[in-house]
Amino acid sequence: MGWAPYSFVRIAIFFALGILLGMYLDAPWYVGAAVTAIALITYCALLFGLNKTQRLDYRGGLGLAGLVAVAGVGMIRLHQTTALNTPQHLFHRYAQVEAYEVVLNAPPRHFPTYTRAEVQVPRVRTEGQWQATEGKLLLYLPADSAARSLVYGDVLLVNGTPDTLRPPMNPDAFDFRAWLHQKQILLEGRARESEWLRMGYAPPHRLLAWADHARRSAAQQILRYFPHRESAIIAQALILGVRDELSSSLRARYAAAGVMHVLAVSGLHVGIIYEALLLALGLLFRPWRETKRFEKLSVAFALLLLWLYAFLTGLTPSVLRATVMFSVFGIGSLLGRKALSYNKWAFSAFLLLFFNPWWLVDVGFQLSFLAVLGILYLYDDINALVAPRFRTTQYLWKMVSVTTAAQLATFPLSLYYFHQFPPYFLLANLVVLPLVSILVVPGLLVFLFIAWVPLLAPAGGWVLSYLIVGMNHLLDWLNLLPGAVQEGIFLSPAMLVLLYALIVLLLAFIARREMRWLTSAMAMLLLLCGLWVYRAWERAHQSRVEWYSFPYHTALGVMRGQHALLIADSTLLQRPGTLHYQLDDHFYNCGIRRTDTLTWQEATDRGLLRPTEAGPLLVWQGETFLLAQNPYATLADSAAVDYLVVTRRVAWQWERFSTQLRFRHLLLSGTYTFPRQTPLYEPALQAHDLSRQGAWLHEPRE
Repeated sequence: MGWAPYSFVRIAIFFALGILLGMYLDAPWYVGAAVTAIALITYCALLFGLNKTQRLDYRGGLGLAGLVAVAGVGMIRLHQTTALNTPQHLFHRYAQVEAYEVVLNAPPRHFPTYTRAEVQVPRVRTEGQWQATEGKLLLYLPADSAARSLVYGDVLLVNGTPDTLRPPMNPDAFDFRAWLHQKQILLEGRARESEWLRMGYAPPHRLLAWADHARRSAAQQILRYFPHRESAIIAQALILGVRDELSSSLRARYAAAGVMHVLAVSGLHVGIIYEALLLALGLLFRPWRETKRFEKLSVAFALLLLWLYAFLTGLTPSVLRATVMFSVFGIGSLLGRKALSYNKWAFSAFLLLFFNPWWLVDVGFQLSFLAVLGILYLYDDINALVAPRFRTTQYLWKMVSVTTAAQLATFPLSLYYFHQFPPYFLLANLVVLPLVSILVVPGLLVFLFIAWVPLLAPAGGWVLSYLIVGMNHLLDWLNLLPGAVQEGIFLSPAMLVLLYALIVLLLAFIARREMRWLTSAMAMLLLLCGLWVYRAWERAHQSRVEWYSFPYHTALGVMRGQHALLIADSTLLQRPGTLHYQLDDHFYNCGIRRTDTLTWQEATDRGLLRPTEAGPLLVWQGETFLLAQNPYATLADSAAVDYLVVTRRVAWQWERFSTQLRFRHLLLSGTYTFPRQTPLYEPALQAHDLSRQGAWLHEPRE
């Protein structure tokens, strides 16, 4: 059929390319305008300057000029939706702010020690005067009853000055700042209990306020009638997308089984509900279901209920994206259009990216659209491999086919972002998806409508709760199987591109049966293997000393080959969640297979560190690293080290301590944020501040 019928696929691809160019070139709006203008002039010149025969010869140039114009529009649209390009944005004057007024533009998230909320800032006070402004920030409040009662649309008055977002302080750690920048959040604010006050209620969008209220009411009904709290928490995530109370252990259980996607309301849930609605309407009106009029009415009614479901979930971005995609497909069938599914897929992507170009770099957006693309291309072929005789087995095989198609399309990206692969994902999805699609999701929807019926609500809550308990037991059994999850898989961007190129070329070979595609695929495979072998060789020969950045703590990492030794104070080692968040991805990237953790005293007792009066001393490949902890130590006149790491106590007595020791390089530990005016910041010392500059990585000389 060729490339010609996929007109909107081409438009969506070039629109996305324009967005990417605008992001990575940081191009101003007039660059996109110039690209669009030149492309349109070229298009018009070819269109009106040539006769009909010549236009046929230059139709490729005509199409390319039009697509380049679309790319230019993508660059312009990105500039329009980038908050920092607004002259009134708060970021341009945040340092002069004394107090600011905020409006919660999303439901707050509650954690054990703090509450976090995304807020808009309509007004700020500078030099005693209130001024209008624009922009969003991330607000942190203490976890008290007042903060936990906040809802979407609350207006707060905050005393203090916002601050910029910190970049990741340790290598390969999750870049929370970049993630917030994609959401147009450039600042953060922190307020103690006495520094903020609720002023009133003025939601930016009344519809979203109603949606948030409906979502909170539904969540309360689930908590009220479910006998098991864990089941209620899972039910809230399954149907409403409320995940605040999901524990890290619960998330890990679902992630290890490869079914974490069921806890994030997205395209899977929307698709299940859409198909369930069509099936239910077909059963209710069986005599008329073969007529075209009924088909159109049922699709229209299902789309209406789908948008009501999106409303019930609070109109969150992930549900909105999926609902828009299904609406595009549904409206196409209502209008009787015979457009290709790929064009509908591309049109929905174009609509969403035109609304918010920054969704292009959103992980959820990427995984959702890749999964749908995989289903569109692979599902029919996979489903045709087996022809079950019974309706139940047919349904189960369809579920396996859909899951396999989606996983094949998304697993390279999942490896790139999450660094793990569950080998039993097919078995887990075969267990979980029927429960979710047949019983849990439709059952929960029905339960929400009968939750106000006194007799039915407790019975419905009991049944659904035990269904979820059973599902959890099955997942726990799967996680006990040998090799249930493969962790530590770290793909570089080049590996990700090569892996997708390999998959595309293999699919092209299967479809066309031409050896050139297979030859190209083998070339990609060789490149991928070569890159993997080179990285493995680098990891096997690595040798590094690393001082990490942790507020109020000191942590040292020593790497040799695929073994790492982590030495830190005992209070930090008792916080495995913090260590996992900050260091696991780095250890994955370095190919570490074994990590030993010791306190400073344990490392000294085992002879890994030498005890000195000033503090523990590391000798590594001819270089010395001293962690200075005792400012009153009496050192020999000839005392010298290569690297000196200064803690808070020594910093206070720096003038006395520094006269006793010679050193080549100075590091300021994360135990204290040293004032800028301290002698430790003298230019001649060239100190590296772990708390401000992040971790320090060093490869000792040979």
